[in-house]
Amino acid sequence: MAVYKKGNKSGPSNYRPISLTSIICKIMESIIRDHIMKFFFDNSYFSTKQYGFIKDRSTVLQLLKIMDDWTTQLDYGDKLMSYIPILQKHSILFLIVDCSLN
Repeated sequence: MAVYKKGNKSGPSNYRPISLTSIICKIMESIIRDHIMKFFFDNSYFSTKQYGFIKDRSTVLQLLKIMDDWTTQLDYGDKLMSYIPILQKHSILFLIVDCSLN
C-alpha cells in the first residue's frame, strides 16, 4: 500500500510504501527463517567462503580477508591475478587485476 508524502499526487515518487503484514506473520517469518538457517549451518550447506547475509560474516570481513590474502601472496613474491565482477544496472563488467612486486 502506498501513502502520499508531499508534492504532486500524480508522481509515484511522492508516495511511500507501507507494509500491511501483521506482527504475527512477521514473528512466524522470523521463526521459519531461523530454523532454515540453523538447518543449513548444521548440514554445512553454506560454504566457508560465503559472506554477506550470514551472522558474523559481513561483506566488509570478506574484503579484509581478501586484502590479507593478496598482501600475503605479494609478500611471498607470488604473482597476483584476480577477476573482480563489477555489477552495473544492466551489465556485468570484469576487472582483471594482474600484479606482482617484481
